[in-house]
Amino acid sequence: MSKSDWNGKTVKLERFSGGAEAYAKHLGRLSGDLWGIGHEYEACGWKSFPRLILALHAQDAEFRRAGINYGSVASEFRSNDSRLRAAGCGSIEEILRP
Repeated sequence: MSKSDWNGKTVKLERFSGGAEAYAKHLGRLSGDLWGIGHEYEACGWKSFPRLILALHAQDAEFRRAGINYGSVASEFRSNDSRLRAAGCGSIEEILRP
């Protein structure tokens, strides 16, 4: 199990101040980090942050409606669904299913 120095601490968030394209780029970097955490560094680690995956998936849908294609971490997991299943992690569809 992973432990962070941030466990139990309050993290102050600030509203993003750039435009939609810049926000998509910013979230794209986050999605890349989450892919590493959620699969490459810790087997089945993605199951520990399902609400974040859902939120990024919903944001991706909003970006697509606006003509912005950034590719969320959910789409990365979807494209690697067979690898997740083979590793015994189940399917990302378990989280994305309404």
